[in-house]
Amino acid sequence: MPGKVIVHTLTPLTTVEPVIFQYLRPIKSLALDSKAPGRRFAVGTSGGECIIQEKNWMGSRQWTLATTSGPVRIIQWIGNVIALADDESIQFYDSVTRECLLSVKIDGSVYQPVYFCRAEGDAIIAAFDREVKIFQPKVNWTFSHDSNSSYLYDSIQLTEARNHLDQYAALTTDFAISGISCLTSSERSILTLSCSKEEPPELHMIDWSGVELGVDVLTIKGWEMYEMHDYKMGNLTFLSLIKRTSSSLTTMHCK
Repeated sequence: MPGKVIVHTLTPLTTVEPVIFQYLRPIKSLALDSKAPGRRFAVGTSGGECIIQEKNWMGSRQWTLATTSGPVRIIQWIGNVIALADDESIQFYDSVTRECLLSVKIDGSVYQPVYFCRAEGDAIIAAFDREVKIFQPKVNWTFSHDSNSSYLYDSIQLTEARNHLDQYAALTTDFAISGISCLTSSERSILTLSCSKEEPPELHMIDWSGVELGVDVLTIKGWEMYEMHDYKMGNLTFLSLIKRTSSSLTTMHCK
């Protein structure tokens, strides 16, 4: 069964028809580029393809960023980095250079949802099951010498390139994680959501060393009827994006 993505523009006082994109395989995940809402998005298919769809003045084009060993179940666009996850690994790609920044193996015996969020600086946090992993960009400095310059100081050029991610920390919690977010970009604290059928959902605040800073029980009516995967935790950075672009929003859904 082919996949389909329908893009709706919610610009006031316009009647733009929805744009439909067809794909050869069913779609398992979808992510919108926050820097170009409505003009670029990524889809993950059941065949393990991560496909980028772009729109410019020449029209629309698509290209395959990566091919994984299984269905791409999770995609998230974080700055210029595209984070994706299948049943066996978490992968990070640079959407500009199309390079793989890092690939991390996970236990693929049981499907575990993976949650991503952006932290202080350019750090990226990934959480699944009872594990939290923090990744930071690795900065490589390149020196070049201009032989035409008559001054030694002016002839040396230093170029910064962030083409890799390194694992900064790996934390283990005593509860199953069903959502993650960062309070602000300047604080090294992580907000995690834990849910089960035995207890009401809880919000846990932990720091980058794994120390729990606080916990709060959420009063949700009928929580006994919900499964762990029924909950969705939003990211505060995404909420600020909506506030800035409230005059022209784009919604998408896939089939």
